Amino acid sequence: MRTEVPVAIAVISGFIILIAHFFNIAPIQAAATHLQDWGILIAAFAIVVSAANLLMVHIGRLSNQREEAWKKVNSVIVIGLFLATAVTGVISRDHHVFNWLYDRIMLPLGVTFVSMNMFYLVTAAFRAFRAQSLEASLLLGAGIIVLLGNAPVVEAFVPWFSKAATWVMGAPNMAAQRGLMIGAAIGAVQTGLRVICGLDRSYL
Repeated sequence: MRTEVPVAIAVISGFIILIAHFFNIAPIQAAATHLQDWGILIAAFAIVVSAANLLMVHIGRLSNQREEAWKKVNSVIVIGLFLATAVTGVISRDHHVFNWLYDRIMLPLGVTFVSMNMFYLVTAAFRAFRAQSLEASLLLGAGIIVLLGNAPVVEAFVPWFSKAATWVMGAPNMAAQRGLMIGAAIGAVQTGLRVICGLDRSYL
């Protein structure tokens, strides 16, 4: 009974959404709209549960006598910023404290995170651009063309590099991206069909 009811709900909901997408049947359309509204409501409750879990984890860390001091300081900062953001955000999204927290803390942290990822991207590109095979050589050549084609100094002295970079991005790169998108779409359809048919129960 624990598994049959959730699977039945998922299968019925999936079929209703699928039928409403392809056929204009008024009762099915209404049921699909209600299901989508319920999905938004459940997602909102999931955010509340995750926020409560975050607070419980850090409050538990503060009450743990064996926890290290610097972790407790981090927990105090997280709890304080969370409560300040939540309270000011509920009052008004234009609240000066909410905007200050977003502009002075959230955005710099996001930029820092992206900057740290750049080191991993550079090392991954270095490993990928080793010309150890024909495919790696083609990738290396295309990467050099795109890099030089987007450099203003190179474009000023060698104009055809810019045209070559545009062709690489517009022809082979776009073809590869479309292939990846088609493959991802097929995988998403397959996963959806498995959920609708009750074969995929990973959500339990």
